[in-house]
Amino acid sequence: MSTKKTNKAGAKKLGMVGCGTIEQMFKSRVRQRFGKVEGVVGIQVTKEKIVLRVVSQEVADKLPKTYERRPIETVVTGAIKKQTPAK
Repeated sequence: MSTKKTNKAGAKKLGMVGCGTIEQMFKSRVRQRFGKVEGVVGIQVTKEKIVLRVVSQEVADKLPKTYERRPIETVVTGAIKKQTPAK
């Protein structure tokens, strides 16, 4: 007896049932794709656009203008460093 569910065409379903909404999965793909890019220091995903914070204009120029049909906005912030707490 098989416990895997199939669609009407008989193909196996991809992913786990209940693993997240389409938007959550999209955000995960964006973080996987751009989180590895050297110079990207922040990622924000909204329904209208993707905002990537980068260290320099050179990094921004190398990034695509869209990802899966959603526009990408780049913001040059420079390097982001962890602050030490005030004493």
